[in-house]
Amino acid sequence: MKFRISCIILLIIVFLLSSICFSEQPENKGQKETYKEYCNNRFGFCVKYPSNFKMKNPPANGDGQGFFDGKWY
Repeated sequence: MKFRISCIILLIIVFLLSSICFSEQPENKGQKETYKEYCNNRFGFCVKYPSNFKMKNPPANGDGQGFFDGKWY
């Protein structure tokens, strides 16, 4: 029984270490993030979004705006 618990603990530690080592790092590490501002006149609000995001085509009725980071997942 102790061997089984030791194996489970070892597997958990290996999993955690591998997830830390192989996690995706931000491309702009060490660089300051810059933002742009989007304002929606129909609903009267503005939001800031990362400057590397791209805008999708807005809907004709002006009810919002979509953004994406330039990658297709």
